[in-house]
Amino acid sequence: MMITVLFAVQNLEEQESLRQVISEQKLEMEIVLAETLNEVDALVNSGTVDIIITDLRFQNGGLADWLFLWQHPFVLIADWTDYERITEIVKDQTSDFVIRDEARQHIRFLPMVIRKVLNNKESMDRHNYDLRMNEQRYMELVQALPDIVYSLDEAGRFLYINESVQTLGWSPIELIGQHFSTILDSEYVEKVSRKVVLQDYSGKVTGPEQAPKLFDERRTGPRRTHDLEVRLRHKNSVQLVAAELYGSVTAYGEVNATGFQDSGTVGIIRDVTERYEANRLLRESLGEKDMLLAEIHHRVKNNLQIISSLLNLQATGIEDSVAQGRFVDAQMQIQSMALIHEHLYQSASFGEVDLSSYVGSLIEYLSSIYSVDPVRVRVVLQADPFPITMNQAVPVALLLNELISNSLKYAFPNGASGSVTVELRLGQEQQVSVCVRDDGVGLPEDFDITSGTSLGQTLIQGLAQQLGGNVQIESSGGTCYSVRFLLEEPAR
Repeated sequence: MMITVLFAVQNLEEQESLRQVISEQKLEMEIVLAETLNEVDALVNSGTVDIIITDLRFQNGGLADWLFLWQHPFVLIADWTDYERITEIVKDQTSDFVIRDEARQHIRFLPMVIRKVLNNKESMDRHNYDLRMNEQRYMELVQALPDIVYSLDEAGRFLYINESVQTLGWSPIELIGQHFSTILDSEYVEKVSRKVVLQDYSGKVTGPEQAPKLFDERRTGPRRTHDLEVRLRHKNSVQLVAAELYGSVTAYGEVNATGFQDSGTVGIIRDVTERYEANRLLRESLGEKDMLLAEIHHRVKNNLQIISSLLNLQATGIEDSVAQGRFVDAQMQIQSMALIHEHLYQSASFGEVDLSSYVGSLIEYLSSIYSVDPVRVRVVLQADPFPITMNQAVPVALLLNELISNSLKYAFPNGASGSVTVELRLGQEQQVSVCVRDDGVGLPEDFDITSGTSLGQTLIQGLAQQLGGNVQIESSGGTCYSVRFLLEEPAR
């Protein structure tokens, strides 16, 4: 391929020498000459010139001063005294120089230097073409994203924003140079801006987890901003009356690899309006369900208390002490269940109840029913704090009601004194141990819990089986009932 060389050197001998070298080496090069800067400008702008050869003498060095304007490959013929000018003019791989000698041997090297410069130019053109194509594909991809992609300068002003911002009523060109807060609801501006938020973090060590979330984030890695939810402002803010818009912001800083300045920020805003609205409706629905469950527990407790009061009224008309005792036992069992619902009503979780807190209330209730003198009979609670599900809470409540009542009724006859200890322990592998121990008179020698002669003992056995446990009894220096069972996992 023929190479067109613009030879802008006024030394006629050098012109002739270059022609001879081209002829001798049979090079595919042709020389075009120019005598003024205007001629050089016309030839370069015609697009027919591949490379410029000039020196610092042509037009008193005027062309050398203009070379940077054309961004055209060139070779400078210089003298040994031109060192400082050479370093100013020859700055990249699309330019080079040769040093004159009196025998004009430098002309023989010119074709080789010309080819090197043009090869470098071709390589750079290919590289730049690839970069442009990659940049074009990148920009097409960014423009195709439904998310809003942007970059900010160090002051938080938009340097770039893609077409997706049109969902907020703006065109990208309107926002260039505008502050990020332009697209934020005013309520959120101070909540997510470095200028405001970081004042409260001065001198504090936060770490990645506690780092503040900011729209103008400058950090990379785990400390970058992500999942920052903000309310966005439509250009026509009247439309917000009909619908609110929310975005989840992910922001980065220090991203020179993508061409942005270290002091700037790039980020993505994803539309999460539907998710935000769904979460809001879910929170409202859960709140309504919590209120409903609380009301249910409250009403169940009240109904159980009504039943307990009715039993109490019926018991007052019965003269048979045994029958009257049965009414009282039933009343206490119902009341123990009412206490469960009262604790659930007051609990943060309607599916579980704190067993230790409940048993404390149960002991207080039973002590008042049996008119226990705390000086004569001391009731001690030793409990690990742990929650228990509703499925297990009711049988445990009835079991404890029966065991504590038995100790208070039978362990200390004729005004005897002593103590009742109630233990609740959560051991390894979620094993629960319930133990009621007293230092009273103990059980009769012929006592057999499996005989089924006592309604209370039958109830204890049945409740233990319902919990998946078994009953162990000791009657040495008093009475000790213990039941072990596995704690049920709450439903999630």
